[in-house]
Amino acid sequence: MTSSALEQRTRPTSPPRADRTRLAVVKCAERLHAERGVNGASLREISVVAGQRNTGAVRYHFGSKAGLPSAVFEHRMRHANTLR
Repeated sequence: MTSSALEQRTRPTSPPRADRTRLAVVKCAERLHAERGVNGASLREISVVAGQRNTGAVRYHFGSKAGLPSAVFEHRMRHANTLR
């Protein structure tokens, strides 16, 4: 097998799982923060709504609950900037 054939075979067709997890958490945090405020939703609740069994996923990706609002803002600004 050639190296290019091996690269094609192992190249993922979808975003890595970590990227999907991060995006799911950001979207759920955005929704829950909009509904209840930043302090109205726990990390555990955000994890559950995002479909994460591992409640440490939020801390892994964002460091703490304080990192979530910044991540939501960055996500929205990235989207807004593409529309300019």
